[in-house]
Amino acid sequence: MLLAAILVLQSISLGWTFSAGEGDSNLIDALHVAYAFYLTALAVRSVYQNAIDPHSESIIHLAVLTFVPTTLLFAVAILPTSRPISLSILQSFPPLLGIWYTVAVLYFIVTVIVFTIPMGPTLHYPFETIYSGKIIQGATNRDENNVCGVVGASVWSYLLFNYTTKVVMLGYSSESLEIGDLPVVPANMRGTILYTSMRRTIRTVKWGLRWWRPRVGSGWELAYRLLRVNALPLTALVLLAAVSACLFYTPPFFLRQLIIYLESDPNREDRSWGWFYLACMVFSAAFVDICKAHS
Repeated sequence: MLLAAILVLQSISLGWTFSAGEGDSNLIDALHVAYAFYLTALAVRSVYQNAIDPHSESIIHLAVLTFVPTTLLFAVAILPTSRPISLSILQSFPPLLGIWYTVAVLYFIVTVIVFTIPMGPTLHYPFETIYSGKIIQGATNRDENNVCGVVGASVWSYLLFNYTTKVVMLGYSSESLEIGDLPVVPANMRGTILYTSMRRTIRTVKWGLRWWRPRVGSGWELAYRLLRVNALPLTALVLLAAVSACLFYTPPFFLRQLIIYLESDPNREDRSWGWFYLACMVFSAAFVDICKAHS
């Protein structure tokens, strides 16, 4: 519904700029309309998906595609040197500025909704099929939703590893933690699948240079195989660590820029950059605190 509203507002903006004869603005607004139409079609398709894997792919796709315009529109809205709409169009049709800000707010709301939508339902798997009766009798965790939360986690929960909180709390609530108390992990995280993948890698992956090849069974070849098998999760961890490091230093950076502004403009002749640095500092600090609270 919100994406459809964005599509309608972008179409109104395109129609007005087209009637005004603004060539550059026509192209930009046409791209905005096409982007909003694609997002709306993708959201409609995801509604009718009842399998976990395709629905998860659609949610991740929507999360990325809504986060990008939200970030860019927010940057344009607060950056003093940027202008959302040209003065000539704004003078002929002042409501376009309100439409632009409405679209930015709607994109933000859609991003929050998409990031918090579960990518799958909570699941139950009978313990009797994988554990013996002795292990089941000694288990203290009787939660009906006994499958690992990564299956139904939202994008936000997946990025912050919130689905692991349930396992951590089990360690605090129980004096002894048995294997029957732990959630059932999905098939792609179980030992059989991982063992089969590693055996396939050992048979097929060979590493060496034309002028040097490590001897069979050496640590170099094993390290290369481990990197090949775990390339995707290792890359994700490195990217998350890099983003977390940047976010940690973002509030002090904007605080430094704010102090530099206060020292360079004592008469406050142009306060736009001061408000810009202050807004960036507040929002970045709030985002870091939210990440810490949910991690």
